[in-house]
Amino acid sequence: MTPPFKSEYSEHDAFYARGNLLRPQFGNWDCVDPVAHAILDVVEAQSEISDLFADDSHNLGNEAAFTAAVKKRDAAIKRLLAAAEDRESWPDPELGQRD
Repeated sequence: MTPPFKSEYSEHDAFYARGNLLRPQFGNWDCVDPVAHAILDVVEAQSEISDLFADDSHNLGNEAAFTAAVKKRDAAIKRLLAAAEDRESWPDPELGQRD
């Protein structure tokens, strides 16, 4: 098995780069918020589905690719829902619940 690719960028720098591609001006809160990470996963998966429809209009798409993309989006949505419910994993678990 080939070892995973070792990036010269930190995990946080990679998050900012990915975030800025999908939603410019991601901030420090977003970087440590698991909900923000899950949102990026959903946006990325949705973009892949959109790209597949564009490919399909040129007769380049296939059913296996659509199936895989929809499974990826479904998994990303499940992660988003789990992250939204798991307040203990948030940087500030009491956000929005203080008087």
